[in-house]
Amino acid sequence: QGLDLQTTNGGATVYVPRGYNALLETGTTNGGMRVDFPITVRGSLNRHISTQLGSGGPTVRVITTNGGVRIAER
Repeated sequence: QGLDLQTTNGGATVYVPRGYNALLETGTTNGGMRVDFPITVRGSLNRHISTQLGSGGPTVRVITTNGGVRIAER
């Protein structure tokens, strides 16, 4: 199952199951980004990440304006 999470003033932490298959898209305008497990990213890591988790699948989209983004496994 996918997820679409957006905040304007505040950070977001999303926990995905270990071994989860999805397309991960994250971004922030003013804040940091942290992914607590290894991912493969092509290009530069600025304020946006788009990568495949496992074999891909539904989109997990986490976007903030004034706050950080953290993606962790559970």
